[in-house]
Amino acid sequence: MAEELYLEAYQKESSGEYQEAIELYMEIISDFKNSVYSVSSLSGLFNCHERKNSTVTEFSVLQNFYSDIFEDTTYSETQRNLSEDFMIKSKVRQNNIEGAVSDYNSIYMNNMNTAKGTHALLNMEILSAGSGDNLSGGNEIENFVLKQNRINDIISSVINKKSDNLSIINKQPDKFHLSQNYPNPFNPITKIAYSIPVSGIVTIKIFDITGREIKTLVNEFRNAGSYEIEFDGGGLSSGVYYYKLETNNFSETRKMILIK
Repeated sequence: MAEELYLEAYQKESSGEYQEAIELYMEIISDFKNSVYSVSSLSGLFNCHERKNSTVTEFSVLQNFYSDIFEDTTYSETQRNLSEDFMIKSKVRQNNIEGAVSDYNSIYMNNMNTAKGTHALLNMEILSAGSGDNLSGGNEIENFVLKQNRINDIISSVINKKSDNLSIINKQPDKFHLSQNYPNPFNPITKIAYSIPVSGIVTIKIFDITGREIKTLVNEFRNAGSYEIEFDGGGLSSGVYYYKLETNNFSETRKMILIK
């Protein structure tokens, strides 16, 4: 049922029927909270409000909706973290920049040296640069350059940081795609690149020639974007293997060859 509703919501969003999609996404989030589609629906809900240019009042209602989820411990940590972020983004859409900056600052102070803290710090600096907070007292151009340099420093640290052998390429793809692994044949390490145009739960699994599952490389929520992950076949015998990408009602399988 949740899968059917999500497919309908995604089709509505794709065709520009944003209000209908919003209602379906909210139904999935509220009635199927344990479903993987609930996580994807949190993103879809916010995207629809942005695309239909929702009013300040509508974003206020949306903020309260996300706030309720964030405070509800029956939702997963991933759902609550996403809701917290979209709650703050809803404040921004209401032009409450000061409140959003304060929220991101609190998250950063409580999550230093973590991915969540870095994400909050980056958002806080970008918002502050736009609103003119924390300026040095110089002229307008000098202050802007200082802010831009601070933001660039943070962006550079995020880009250079490796996490779980995952590299994020800063380009928004326009379609789903699973690339051929490289190198191929390989021994024993190869790289697999993939692109997703919409956020959602992503799984990438490795199978042997008989169809037996060997390993799960990815099984978590991913924002829309292009990614690359490494696979180490050091513990496997030479032969033909398959890797399969599944996400947002899209599935693709490719063959790779391990030669030792």
